[in-house]
Amino acid sequence: MAKEGLIDLHRGKRLIHGILFLGIYFGFFTFVEPLLDGLAPVLRWSIFIGILILLIRAFFYLVLGDKSLKYHGAEHKVINTYLAGDNLVLPDAQHHTRFAFRCGTTLATFFIFLELLIPDSVYQTFINDSIVGTILLFFLILGLAYETLTILSKKEQSKGLSFFTSLISRMQLLTTREPSSEELEVALSAIREAVGWHPPSMDDYILNGLPEGYL
Repeated sequence: MAKEGLIDLHRGKRLIHGILFLGIYFGFFTFVEPLLDGLAPVLRWSIFIGILILLIRAFFYLVLGDKSLKYHGAEHKVINTYLAGDNLVLPDAQHHTRFAFRCGTTLATFFIFLELLIPDSVYQTFINDSIVGTILLFFLILGLAYETLTILSKKEQSKGLSFFTSLISRMQLLTTREPSSEELEVALSAIREAVGWHPPSMDDYILNGLPEGYL
């Protein structure tokens, strides 16, 4: 099959998967969520969070695909490599984790938790069958989630918060996959250009030897 045909086939599959996900998403909020209203609050929110996690996983698997999850993991690995001050080369990057606290997944996690903490009375005050109220409340919660992420990011390595930030980062099990060397090299090439870093030449190796920890 020609390259153009493969691209069209890939786009078609993505479109079908996107429509399937929208059907699952709206089906849940239309038919399933009303059934949870009669349950005890703790049980209701536990089931809701569980289903929400499944929806997030379904979105990344159906709409973005496994390849995108691997590139997402590669992005985190090279950023962690850069922040650690290591060389932006494959051997160094492979040793770093694919989890990064400062990620959109963490922002989404805080958004969900903050939304669940807001009392129903606040929802009624803001929304009150108003689209404008819904939009305002959405951006208010999003702003609070962003500020929470910003504050905790500055203290990410403190002993009191390291366990918490590490636990929150594990939500990226849903949104990342361990990348291959090929995907990691793509991410490394991008960050090298962004920060203006290039691997040492062979002349550098001859004159100075391999960088510490390279092997």
